[in-house]
Amino acid sequence: MGDGGPATEAQIYSYGKLDFDPFGNLLFAQSFDPVIRRIDSVTGSISTVAGDGTFGYSVDGEGTANIPFNNPIGIDFDWDGNPVIGDAGN
Repeated sequence: MGDGGPATEAQIYSYGKLDFDPFGNLLFAQSFDPVIRRIDSVTGSISTVAGDGTFGYSVDGEGTANIPFNNPIGIDFDWDGNPVIGDAGN
């Protein structure tokens, strides 16, 4: 909960690894609500940037906006700044 609002008011149940993207935004995997969330470095607002909030199976290369995750535990970035998501259940 809290998408579009201040991150300080968002409800976050559990999170995995935190990392900053090349623009200074904080991203994290939210394990028990299977999504990837971002806190904007300029506005302080929080949003869901990957995952549809359902538990399920997805395959590599499908994109990340509306796919299910099973247990996202971490996020990192490759040399080009692209997100790499670790999903322990897939």
